Amino acid sequence: MALPRDARREESRSAPDAEPALAFTSYLRVLAIAAVVAIHTFGRMVLNQEIRGTPTWWAATAIDLGSSWAVPLFVMVSGALVLAPDPGGVADGRRGSLGAFYRRRLRRIVVPLVAAHVLYLVLRATALHEDLTLPLVVRNLLDTRVYVQLYFFWIILGLYLVAPVLRSFVEAHSRRDVLLFGAGVVIWMWLVVAGVGLLNQVGGSGAPWTPSLLTIFLPYIGYFLLGYALREVVLSRRALVAAGAVFLAADALVVAVYAARPGPPVSVLLGGGYWGLPVAATAVSIFLIGRGVVRPASRLAAPRLAKPMRRLGDLTLGVFVVHLAVLLAAQTLPVFADNVTYRSVAHSGLLYLLVLVSSFALCAAIARVPLLRRSIGL
Repeated sequence: MALPRDARREESRSAPDAEPALAFTSYLRVLAIAAVVAIHTFGRMVLNQEIRGTPTWWAATAIDLGSSWAVPLFVMVSGALVLAPDPGGVADGRRGSLGAFYRRRLRRIVVPLVAAHVLYLVLRATALHEDLTLPLVVRNLLDTRVYVQLYFFWIILGLYLVAPVLRSFVEAHSRRDVLLFGAGVVIWMWLVVAGVGLLNQVGGSGAPWTPSLLTIFLPYIGYFLLGYALREVVLSRRALVAAGAVFLAADALVVAVYAARPGPPVSVLLGGGYWGLPVAATAVSIFLIGRGVVRPASRLAAPRLAKPMRRLGDLTLGVFVVHLAVLLAAQTLPVFADNVTYRSVAHSGLLYLLVLVSSFALCAAIARVPLLRRSIGL
């Protein structure tokens, strides 16, 4: 998600049809960030035990849990862009230097990472009136819990650090091999999480990816590889319908498992959140649907629509950074009082639209200020 613009420029230099071929990634990024904002807006309704089981609660749960594919989808889009062969090497065709690769990628993720962590620590100390001691901050940092959404930066940073190794792998193997290996990694990571759940059920104890600051990216390597492996797959109409059916079935399963709170073995086999197989099925399905609908010859991939969507797509990392600060500000408005908003789908929906539109508008304004552009990854 963080560096699509650089990746697109590199692609456009190496292939005349690169822009239409990659137009779908902008649509998917905008869709994914809209889902992220929905998760954080409707989540309070899902946690409201006073309305649990009501039609209102089910609607909020369908929106919240039904958007669980957002982060894996972002990672797949990043893989589709970052793992492509590097046209930035020297004239004789040798691979570009490792230093050049890291300079291009990391310079655009490190600044917003630092800016976002500082911003939300300040908000916690001021707006939320938390007593932030040094041990607490260090513990939150190592646990990637400085604020709700900031763990994503550490996923992307970790994936970028290992990307050169993964690029060597994808360059040496067919897309089919990359697809099989990526799927295998997703399944393996699900087995790790399921194994920990089973271990806890039989009286043991365990927790994967500790400390998460250093390991949280590991479960997403499979998604990263799958994004590259599937980026040129254009489904037929019949296959698109099948992918849509898979998405709806898997998404309904994610919501149902959360709502039912089943015990083992169902929770072990069908749970796992972002690392579970149902969420993996939804993320892969929606990636393929986006690729198939926004095919290079489609109107959606034509410059008239693709260019403005690309501009929105370039802002998505910034929206990821600011939207929870915007949400905090919006919740102070009288119309969004907690006792109303978190009991009403209509109020939460209005809050969602306000936060989403305001976050994009704020990032568009920040993008015009040279000293602030890098704080949102531009």
